[in-house]
Amino acid sequence: MDLNFKNPKVKQVQEVYQSFWAINKTTAEFTKKNAESFGLTLQQLSILNTLYAVPELIQQELADKLISSTISVSVDKLVNMGLAERGFFGEDRREVKVKLTLKGEEVSRTSSKNSILIGLCFPQSKIWLMMIFNLCFVFKKNY
Repeated sequence: MDLNFKNPKVKQVQEVYQSFWAINKTTAEFTKKNAESFGLTLQQLSILNTLYAVPELIQQELADKLISSTISVSVDKLVNMGLAERGFFGEDRREVKVKLTLKGEEVSRTSSKNSILIGLCFPQSKIWLMMIFNLCFVFKKNY
């Protein structure tokens, strides 16, 4: 399939794709800085935030939600940091569940607040917001 890059529609699709790529890159940078501010990796922060949203998950359910089969080491580190705990919670004693400690809940809450503040304070966030506005305008205009 040949694409005519002079075609306005193709150019528009290319701009939308580039905007999404830039948004993804900027968001990843913000999220990494946020995780690092707590001494965490991106995966560890994702685990905390997932457990905050869905408490007491079986570790396999947690891996499924994060689309990762390598969370054991990250969960171990969170347990060692006092941010999460493993155990039998509730009546079902067949599977070990993972849940946040109070400290883990606080870190998750604070990281969520930080992600909003980081997005508003960094100069790149203005670019990010402009890209979102432009994408909305393009889609509203054409669809």
